[in-house]
Amino acid sequence: MDINLQKTKKNSPKGQINWSIQNAPERIDAFNFEEFKVASEELYSDGQRWLAYDFNSTRFLSLMSIIYIAQLADKLMLKGGALALIRPSEKITKQIGIYASLKSITIVDSPSKLS
Repeated sequence: MDINLQKTKKNSPKGQINWSIQNAPERIDAFNFEEFKVASEELYSDGQRWLAYDFNSTRFLSLMSIIYIAQLADKLMLKGGALALIRPSEKITKQIGIYASLKSITIVDSPSKLS
């Protein structure tokens, strides 16, 4: 499975924050985790500090991907940015809360709620 995170930008109403919104794949598991990680790290290396993943179609996250998402959120926060998950299922939200921490992750139900 080829992970090609689609890059879109969203400006906040104040015009100060440019979110990079990525469509996450249906599954992030052992077969595509490295591709997901590399694509995410490329965005970070390019200077993007406000990342959002649209999880509307995502149904499964491996433990490695949950831990990575939480670590990436912490890394972005330390650099003055943020990580947001858009429309994650209740199951995925609970899994992240159990195996990692939600304290550094913003969860919204629509891209328009990103500020």
